[in-house]
Amino acid sequence: MNVSLHRASPMNLPARGAQRGGFLLEALVGILIFTLGVLGLLALQGRAIGYSSDAQYRGEAAYLANAYLAKMWADQPGALPVRYVASGQTEYDAFQQAVFRLPGADAIADNPTVTLVQPPPNGQIADAGGGISLNSTSSLVTIVIRWRQPSAEGGAPQIHNYTMTSILGLN
Repeated sequence: MNVSLHRASPMNLPARGAQRGGFLLEALVGILIFTLGVLGLLALQGRAIGYSSDAQYRGEAAYLANAYLAKMWADQPGALPVRYVASGQTEYDAFQQAVFRLPGADAIADNPTVTLVQPPPNGQIADAGGGISLNSTSSLVTIVIRWRQPSAEGGAPQIHNYTMTSILGLN
């Protein structure tokens, strides 16, 4: 067995000065990529929190509208126009105060809006619009609740709304 050791010639080795800073540059590029990834995750987390709070406010508005509609359903049909549709009426004022718990809801004019369409008292079928017909024992109710989503980006808060339409039958 013949073992011969060859010494590398200086021509085959790269110059020592050419390699200086290469590792440092790779490390800096790696840190830059990692930092961009972390910043992207923080931006996504902020957006997710915004969507979560919007869902919370929308859920609260849906709950308030459903509870109000249930109150209307349980009351006498003749009491609806005098207790539930305008400011100064007992049930409407209590509902308005509950809606004002939503952010910015109290700063929006005519909020909430409750529209009541009742058929004529002569027993005829009335057209409530949108292809909906009412008989003498039913009423069409539309509830609109608006609020302003708090803005974290420094822009003007956007107005959001929840609309519920239902037909109340004679109870």
